[in-house]
Amino acid sequence: METKEEPRVEFSRGHALAIAAVFAGAAIAIGASAVVLGLGHDLTPQMQLWLVVLAVSIGGLTSLTAAFFGTVMPSSVEGKWNPPCETRGVNESKTEAAN
Repeated sequence: METKEEPRVEFSRGHALAIAAVFAGAAIAIGASAVVLGLGHDLTPQMQLWLVVLAVSIGGLTSLTAAFFGTVMPSSVEGKWNPPCETRGVNESKTEAAN
């Protein structure tokens, strides 16, 4: 007889990597903007503006993505997954019909 063992999912550990990725995204946004504004004197003001907007967008997207996946991704999954409906009989009958 099979026992109904529920899978255990933990969300409590593993946030250090997400926090580091959020800081990396902020560093991209701030660092790239600083480089463009500090060294981009030969660029037109419009080009500087667009590069700063691009750097802030990429850094912000990196931070938001890391924060989202750091929150919703489980740190540990243990146990056996039981499908909600019984499909074993359906699959066995299809393989017998094919033979």
